[in-house]
Amino acid sequence: MDLSRQERFLEIKNFFISSIYSKHIVLVGCGGTGSPLGELLARGGFTQITLIDFDVIEKSNIQRQLFLPKHIGTFKAEKLKKRMLTINPKITCKSIVDQLQEENIHQYLDTCDIILDATDNFKVRFLIDSYAKNNDIPWIYLGANKGEVLCGIMDGKKSNFDTIISKNAKDEGCEFGVLASTTFIGASLSYNQLLKYFSIENYTPKLLKFNIWNGSYFEVDL
Repeated sequence: MDLSRQERFLEIKNFFISSIYSKHIVLVGCGGTGSPLGELLARGGFTQITLIDFDVIEKSNIQRQLFLPKHIGTFKAEKLKKRMLTINPKITCKSIVDQLQEENIHQYLDTCDIILDATDNFKVRFLIDSYAKNNDIPWIYLGANKGEVLCGIMDGKKSNFDTIISKNAKDEGCEFGVLASTTFIGASLSYNQLLKYFSIENYTPKLLKFNIWNGSYFEVDL
């Protein structure tokens, strides 16, 4: 994998650290935001990646996920792994066809350096947050619905996810519609947050909100 263009940009910014490539990243969710995020990780040179998703590819997924019509009925985690290995065969990529739950979270997340949320399920997100706090592991929350993206780094024990998001929050279903550009931009914002967190010394985690339809944007330090 030729990373010269990415490395040149980061070196100009004076915060590139080559050791970030070996970080063990767990990506929870391989659908609308997860599939483009997984591809960004593969193209970005990250080599230790675990994918977790129990869902199968449906016809309506093709509009905004990196799958093809011939993949309908197959598992998202397995197809995303295959795509990522096609891009970069040197990746160590593990696909887990399962739903993240309290009973298996220690087994699946035990050795990770960061957790990337690409789910649409707040029960799972609060489970991730609790585990991340108890084990002081950073995680990146990513929500994408309709034309709006919300993305932020939750810094282990310092996470204040439960003050930002209500435990009564409704899951991000697609019944009201979602643009492919929303999920792809959400994946890009999450990827950039990942790079900054591991590359900039004393980086201040931020919460970003971007409405791609009306162009509104704001960010706040966490």
